[in-house]
Formats: sequence, C-alpha cells, structure tokens
Amino acid sequence: MLSRVWDRLVLWWWLDHLVVVTIVAFLALKVAPGSGLDALGRLNLADRRNVYTDLLQLTALFAGFGGVIFTIFIGLRSAKEVMARSRFGTDLLRVWLAALITPWVSAFTMVLAKVLDRGGKGSVNEARWIVVGATILVAFQLLRIVWVFYQIAHIEMAPPARPALPQAQEPAVVKRRHARREASDVGS
Repeated sequence: MLSRVWDRLVLWWWLDHLVVVTIVAFLALKVAPGSGLDALGRLNLADRRNVYTDLLQLTALFAGFGGVIFTIFIGLRSAKEVMARSRFGTDLLRVWLAALITPWVSAFTMVLAKVLDRGGKGSVNEARWIVVGATILVAFQLLRIVWVFYQIAHIEMAPPARPALPQAQEPAVVKRRHARREASDVGS
C-alpha cells in the first residue's frame, strides 16, 4: 500500500514545487532574520555568496548526473528495458524530464538570488530563502531520480518472464535410419 502511494507521489513531480513554495513562504514570514533557523542570514554577504556558489556547483553536478543516467537508460536496448519503455513510457519520460530540468532552473534561480542578495548579517532580504527553496527542490528531485534509477535496476535484474527450457540429462544423438534404407534401395 505504502509503495503504491509512493509510486503515485513520484509521478506528481509538480507537487514538489508547491511544497517548496509553501515551505519557503512559511520560513520567510515566520523566521526572524539572523535567528537560529536562518543559517544563511547569520552569515555576512561574502560568506553567503560563497555558500550560494557551493550550492550552485552541487546543483550543476546533480543536473549532469541526471543527464548521464538518462542517456544510459535511453541507450539500453535489452528486452526488459524496451518492455519498460512501452509500459511506463510517457509517465517515466515526464518524471525524468522534470527531474532533469528542475536542477537547471534551480541553478539559474540561485544565480539570480546571488545577484539580488544585498543585505548583511540579519538583513530582511528574502534572496537567501529563494536559495533555500531551490536547494530543497533539488533534493526532492534527487530523490525522484534515484527512485527512477532504482526502478530501472529492478527491471534489469528481474528474472526472465518465462522459465528457461529444461536441460537434457543425456546428450542428443542423431540416428540416421534413412541413410541405410537409401543405400539398400540403390543396391537392389
């Protein structure tokens, strides 16, 4: 039951965006600037921009990782993979494209936040919350792409759909009965 619910949630990739917007709006409105929950707000501008750069690099690495996995999947030509593509094709493609595009959008958002962030320690500038939201969104998409890769691995490792043919206990021997008859017919 839980597995089916999780499978359905994975298909609803757009839900991640709604959850992240809700989290970021709550944090931006309820957390006092520079308080304990505002880890980025406790940093000065230069340190905060360094953190943005580090998060941007991680996001770009994840985006590249997702692209490589997608390329590998497209390149697989086993019968199981072809069956999986025909069975889950459009849903899988939508989820995967969302997981591939989201990190790039998040990376551009982080660059924009890095440019717009002008406040010092404890400032009311909301640019840092945008970075927090983009990071959470990338984490959600990482979970989603790991789930897809896990499903592909399960398909590839599954036993064959039909049982293998039974093995003969003794080697097969060819008897040529017709050859003797033909020779006797020729001699008469």
